[in-house]
Amino acid sequence: MEKAVGAMAALLKNGSSDIRASAACLLGVIGPKAAPTVEDLAAALKDPDRNVRFNAQWALALIGSPAKRIIPQVGSSLTDPDPDIRAAAAEMLRTLGAMAEQSLPELIAALEDKDPRVRAD
Repeated sequence: MEKAVGAMAALLKNGSSDIRASAACLLGVIGPKAAPTVEDLAAALKDPDRNVRFNAQWALALIGSPAKRIIPQVGSSLTDPDPDIRAAAAEMLRTLGAMAEQSLPELIAALEDKDPRVRAD
C-alpha cells in the first residue's frame, strides 16, 4: 500500500489535470492510510483545475484526523471561487470539530456565503 500511496502522491504533480484529479480521488479511496500525502493534497488545493481542487478536498476529508496538520490550507479553501469546494472545506472542518479551532474566523465568515450548501455545513 505504501508504494501505491507514494505513486499517487507523485501523480499529483503530473502535467495532466485529469491524472492529478484521479490521483487525488484514489488517495481519498485509500483513506487514512494515505495520511503521508496530506501535504501533497494540501498543495493540490491551490491547483488551477477545479476537479483537482475538489478531489483533493474530498480526499483530505476521507483521510480524516491525520489531515488536521493542514487545517490552515483547508480553511483557505472556504474562499475558493467554486461553491462545491467551499462546501467540502466547511464539511471537513465541521467533522474535525475542535481540532479545526484555528479556522474559526473563516468558518464564521462562511456563514455569510451566498451558497446555502456552504452555510449549511
